[in-house]
Amino acid sequence: MRPELFLSQRPELRLQLSPQLIQRIEILQLNAADLLELMENEALTNDALMAVKPPDPSLQTERPEQFEKKDAAAAEANPEDSEARAELDWWNETYRGRVRREAAGGDADPKHEAIANSPGRPRTLQEHLDEQIDVADAAPEVRELAHFLVQNLDRNGWLKEPLGELIVPFHERFTLDHADLALKLVQALDPAGVGARTPAECLALQVRDDMPLAPYLRRLIDGSLDDLARNRLPKVAKDLGITVDEVKDLAVALRRNFDPFPGRRFAYEPPMRVRPDVVVEKRDGQWEITLADDWMPRLSINPERLKLLRSKALGGDLKKHLRRDVESARFLIESIEQRRRTLERVAHEIVKRQSEYLEHGVEHLKPLKMQEIADELGIHVSTVSRALKGKYVQTPQGVQEMKAFFTGASQGTDGVVESRTGVRERVRDLVEKEDKANPLSDEEIVDRLQAMGLNVARRTVTKYRKALKIPSSRQRREY
Repeated sequence: MRPELFLSQRPELRLQLSPQLIQRIEILQLNAADLLELMENEALTNDALMAVKPPDPSLQTERPEQFEKKDAAAAEANPEDSEARAELDWWNETYRGRVRREAAGGDADPKHEAIANSPGRPRTLQEHLDEQIDVADAAPEVRELAHFLVQNLDRNGWLKEPLGELIVPFHERFTLDHADLALKLVQALDPAGVGARTPAECLALQVRDDMPLAPYLRRLIDGSLDDLARNRLPKVAKDLGITVDEVKDLAVALRRNFDPFPGRRFAYEPPMRVRPDVVVEKRDGQWEITLADDWMPRLSINPERLKLLRSKALGGDLKKHLRRDVESARFLIESIEQRRRTLERVAHEIVKRQSEYLEHGVEHLKPLKMQEIADELGIHVSTVSRALKGKYVQTPQGVQEMKAFFTGASQGTDGVVESRTGVRERVRDLVEKEDKANPLSDEEIVDRLQAMGLNVARRTVTKYRKALKIPSSRQRREY
């Protein structure tokens, strides 16, 4: 049988979004900064649209305009940062970061104070090191290579690439001996620890001969750093031939006087700023919701363009073009107003359900799903999700993403329902009150939660503990 080609028709129903509806959806999910950019761009390209800024500048200061966004996103750190955190996890998790000399009551380092108090744009690490290399007592070829090595330091101040690979482009002029001398020059610069290839080398470069504990610090860094990271203090004490209390003194000296990331104090990263889209305040015993958009320009149709459109003197393609501009401007204004109404309605429903959280804090955050808000307002759940995307709310409990009000729940044996955030706070509270000499394991935390009427799996407790940056029971143990 010979194959044949033929055409046929069949009726079919298909849901297809119009370009106008797609644009409304896009406008709905814009955050404040992106919406402002859209307004300004449309006003520049469409003569029929007028954008007038609020006449009174005080309107922009009645409410806080900018708030730092706490990152969040550490989840999107670059690979070098992730590697550094993995290698020095004990520093951040167990010991909770470096304690500054000033906080410990010691004398402040004048060089560090000069860096912190310098006006204008903070100097980069490369600029800081290049100035020192220029006046260093070294051969010109060594200084030249040192400048090159500084350009290859990562944001931690570490040199991750092997010297032999770095100097390949200069093999006709410089040898590996020149590179070694250049690296020694870099490693002798301020801040101490720059130019290190490993975390241990970074800390070792910061040990000075005049330190009372210098010999023990060097031995600790050279051979026992991993055991210290895992809180194996008795083993460290045995390896160094000292007591556990003396090991604890060494750990204190490390975190007070040593910085595993010396380059980060120079890194210039402007903090990510956000504007609250909604402000929630309690007045006369009632929660009031205000859309924080009084700083935005007010949009309107250009009356001159409307008058020209109605004029009989204009015709043909010019009139079609003008009508298209007017319709586009009107559509944008209506879409933005619809965005305001939707956001306000959703905010009202959230506040109605989370008033206890607003009053008393995170322990009183109730389980809430977007579907509940959608059902109450008679809209699709995707509309609620888009309305909340990238939006922030200013509350008595601080500024946070509006999606943070929506959380799952844990069901208890006695019918108790508690939000995930509430369970995490209970985990944090149990750890804070535990016996530090015999810290709670994740299984024991599960038992404590069950005694409170909450059924939570051990893997869930482990996940919450890690999210709270709480070390394991082994690492929390105090000797």
